[in-house]
Amino acid sequence: TLLGPDLKQTLADDPEAVRDALDEFHPEDIAEMLPELEADVALALVRTMPGELSAQVLERVPEELRTQILEKLGTNAAATLLTEMSADDRVDAIQELPDSVAEKILDRLEETAPAVAEEVRELAAYPEHSAGALMTTEVIPASPEMKVWEAIENVRLYSRERRVESIYYLYVVAYGNKLVGVVSLREMILADTSMDLAAVMRENVVRVSPLADQEEVARTIAKYDLHAVPVCDDNGVLLGVVTVDDVVDVVIDEATEDAQRMGAVVPTDESYLDTPFWVFVRKRAGWLIVLFVA
Repeated sequence: TLLGPDLKQTLADDPEAVRDALDEFHPEDIAEMLPELEADVALALVRTMPGELSAQVLERVPEELRTQILEKLGTNAAATLLTEMSADDRVDAIQELPDSVAEKILDRLEETAPAVAEEVRELAAYPEHSAGALMTTEVIPASPEMKVWEAIENVRLYSRERRVESIYYLYVVAYGNKLVGVVSLREMILADTSMDLAAVMRENVVRVSPLADQEEVARTIAKYDLHAVPVCDDNGVLLGVVTVDDVVDVVIDEATEDAQRMGAVVPTDESYLDTPFWVFVRKRAGWLIVLFVA
């Protein structure tokens, strides 16, 4: 509240200074600040930030605010910003938009980034709360014949050209993108760089189906103490990965729902303070009637 007026003035007078100042902040801190600002100031701030930073911030803001910002940015700017977001967050953002707005943005993406548009439509086809809907398709490719030094260099080059959400493991695929092994970044760094990945990788790879429920994915990652888990179809073809940061969100959501059910409340999508009074009445009425009869 105190920052708003000064920030608005600075954005008008010296946006470059704001841009330089924001470089010192973590995207999560900026995302936490945005909902407290006036709508026009929040929009101006997003426009001022570099593309990659604004994408990281939008991945973290509440859904309603993200939808408002993307609608006000316009089709071209929104499409450009969405290409900077990670695949799973990009799909979530588009699905939250009104159908007419989402279609315009997708049409624009098909013109400027057809691969991104195709990826969005593929991920959006998976059931909600499934591994397929949760995964990101940004995976660095590697083959069993590749030398360790070549794989490390490939990670560097690939990361410069595309934004990779996380690099915990290198998934080794054979002909037809079939997953045959996995090697962690730590194992690659410690290995003899002249060795083939086939000699370093582990062949028994823990994986999940794209139709697996998100709770099953969370349990798998927790059970095997993983940072990410690959998503493969019935033929073993690598489709994408689910990272631990996405699983943390799932665990928080599921724990919140369990806590609400323990309090005899049907789970709500909004926070406690944002939920209208009559919604609470409707959510609790059924439970209270059952308890009264019992």
